[in-house]
Amino acid sequence: MAPGLKAAAKSTKPSEVPLTEYDKLRAENLMRNNQKLQRFDVTKLASILTILLQRAKVTLVKNLDLCMRSMKVKVLKMRKSISVQQDKETN
Repeated sequence: MAPGLKAAAKSTKPSEVPLTEYDKLRAENLMRNNQKLQRFDVTKLASILTILLQRAKVTLVKNLDLCMRSMKVKVLKMRKSISVQQDKETN
């Protein structure tokens, strides 16, 4: 090998570590829970709730906007600083 060059790194395949007893129990528990969720259509209910909450949020924002408009909040004119007024008088 030429001086200053490094040898190419050897590619190693990561060996699969066998599952521990905890991992096996956890996987079984996840499968059982997913089956229960599917049986009760929880995912369908969750999506319906999400849609309803989004609609409620939009309605709330619209109602708030209407309330603010109905109150007819008076917007004050922007005041000018004294230095700006003095500059206009001198020019």
